[in-house]
Parts: sequence; C-alpha cells; structure tokens
Amino acid sequence: MVQVRWLSGGGDPARSCWWHVTEIALDHLRPSPEWKLVKECEAEIHRRLKKLDRAKQQREMQLQLLRESLADLPEV
Repeated sequence: MVQVRWLSGGGDPARSCWWHVTEIALDHLRPSPEWKLVKECEAEIHRRLKKLDRAKQQREMQLQLLRESLADLPEV
C-alpha cells in the first residue's frame, strides 16, 4: 500500500528499504502495559510529593506561630 502510493506519487523506486517501516498500525500507537505502569507510578510519586509538601508547609506555619507566641510572652 505504501509502496504503491510512493511510486504513484513520483517516488524513487531505488529507495525501497523504508517501505516496510513506514506502515504504522494503531497497535504501534497504543500505550504498552509497561508505559501505563510507569505513568501510574509517576502520578503516585507526584501525589505523595504534594502531600509531603503540604505537611511541610503546615509544620512551618505551626513553627512560625509558636515563634510569634513566644515573642509575645513577657520576659520573667
């Protein structure tokens, strides 16, 4: 099919070595199970990193509040 289109469109018949690799089926474009697993792992890593970042920000905010409260206490 590709070969016929190539030749009918004025393609050089001497360049026939690539005809077999240019035919791409939908199966070539579908994600493999390994690719899906990698994407799921990446998504889980990002979720956990966001969760850790939120926890870190919350600890920093609590620490800041404690420092401000300590600064407001009268010295003994």
